[in-house]
Amino acid sequence: MKTLEEQGIRGVDTNNWYALFVSSQTPVAVIDALAKAVRHTLDTPAVRDRLLQLGADPAPSTPQELAALLERDSEKWARLIKAKQIKAE
Repeated sequence: MKTLEEQGIRGVDTNNWYALFVSSQTPVAVIDALAKAVRHTLDTPAVRDRLLQLGADPAPSTPQELAALLERDSEKWARLIKAKQIKAE
């Protein structure tokens, strides 16, 4: 699969990711257990191979890494929305 840049579309900085979210009231032990289970599942060769076949890049992370990603993406899209004066309809 070609990247946007490889297709001649320059300057696009975006990503696509999936995550599991739980209530803020969820105990840390439960969050840690879920994160461990997801990492284990994504590291399973059959699951990993199938995701790669579908064009996905399995990249399990920690809850802290997800929080940092959310922060970065929120800031990036907020700047774009402000710069382009995008309004909700």
